[in-house]
Amino acid sequence: FFFQAEDGIRDAQESRGLGDVYKRQDIQEGKISVNNFNENKQIVIAAHANSVAILELSADGSLVASVSTKGNLIKIFNTKTGDLVQQLRRGAEYAQINSLSFDLNGDWLNCISDNGMMHIFNLKDPSQKVVPSKNPKSSFAFLSSIIPYFQADLSFARYKVVDAGAKSSFGPDPNTAIIASQDGKCYKVQYHPHAGGECKLVDEQNLYEGPA
Repeated sequence: FFFQAEDGIRDAQESRGLGDVYKRQDIQEGKISVNNFNENKQIVIAAHANSVAILELSADGSLVASVSTKGNLIKIFNTKTGDLVQQLRRGAEYAQINSLSFDLNGDWLNCISDNGMMHIFNLKDPSQKVVPSKNPKSSFAFLSSIIPYFQADLSFARYKVVDAGAKSSFGPDPNTAIIASQDGKCYKVQYHPHAGGECKLVDEQNLYEGPA
């Protein structure tokens, strides 16, 4: 796969052999171009009304998650069909998303913004899983036919740090996430795979400090 977005970001995926994202003048604002060289096929996804700020691929390349410069709505698309798979709501206020990441199985999505809040979303397909997605819905979900924003899932689990530039990803252990801050602190947190809610801090290290 080869990915293009109009906003000039570069999200290299060479290590997974899944392509690259970079500025293209002929791609319109808010759209993602997916080029499948194996099938000699190109699709253009009208992802957002505003510029695309960040993209992330699932490990198998079947899904792409994108966020606009508003930073409040995450959209996940099927890379072969361009279909919208799921919408996830980070928050009502605008924010800059620092990082996005899928877990290796594509069942969870992790994001963190410049307000220091890390969100974890449940992506499990209810049609294929015994336990359906447990992302909560907004209390204003009844307005979704008028305002689609309220149709999006809320985060399943969350954890906040005091760092506008922190980045996060899933950890090597099951149901864990790693948050790295600009001041060298590294947090390992754990989320409950069924209950969700506030993550539990299980370890904290300062990478700038030498051994005791």
